Amino acid sequence: MTDEFQAKLIAMLSTHEGRKAWMYPDTAGNVTVGVGHMIPSPDAATQLGFSDANLETASEEDVVNGWGFVKSSNQEYKALTLSDSKINNLLMGDVAHFYLVLIQTFPKFKSYPESAQLGLYDMVFNLGSFRAFPRFAAAVLQQNWASAAAECQREGIGAARNQDTKNLFLECA
Repeated sequence: MTDEFQAKLIAMLSTHEGRKAWMYPDTAGNVTVGVGHMIPSPDAATQLGFSDANLETASEEDVVNGWGFVKSSNQEYKALTLSDSKINNLLMGDVAHFYLVLIQTFPKFKSYPESAQLGLYDMVFNLGSFRAFPRFAAAVLQQNWASAAAECQREGIGAARNQDTKNLFLECA
């Protein structure tokens, strides 16, 4: 991944996912932090290194309670935060994880146009996999970018994000 591509990817994901230093619910009610990093359990939250209002390391109890608050109330919990460097590390770890998903799903991923790669990252970052989008995945495997653009629309996200992703595939058509 070139530095230029990485910068475009981070900017796109930060725009579409948002960037928050505190725990918040995503559109599906999952506890999330940073740039769309899902925190699957209270134990996982305690491993992230949250700080309290005094910038001291937050106690395990406070982190568990914060996670529980977000999960049960579907509201943000701003009392605990992550540093920018920790958010960046989580984001790059997620990018690396989803790269593996992308190359397993689309063996020719590395040869796709940059816009298609960005669109695929946006989708997998949002969806986790392409199981619910078999027609889209088939279009991508055939490198039929016009069909991919027609099949990339997701529910539960903003119209602007859907349009941005569609435009990325149309750039390749």
